[in-house]
Amino acid sequence: MADIQHRRVAQKLKQACEETAAQAIAATTASGQASHIHHKNRKFGSRKEAMAAKIAAAKAKREAKEADK
Repeated sequence: MADIQHRRVAQKLKQACEETAAQAIAATTASGQASHIHHKNRKFGSRKEAMAAKIAAAKAKREAKEADK
């Protein structure tokens, strides 16, 4: 019985952590700081993912500048 409860709690914790990580990645990408991700705090698992986020952040930043003009 206790084992089942521990599994449920662990599953909920895992899901909450995944949601928080996704939000952190989205916020970092939106803020244009994706270039600091790969080697500093390991928000992305690979260099390829970090570079894709960096490019997306640069595009978003550029579009925001053009929209302000």
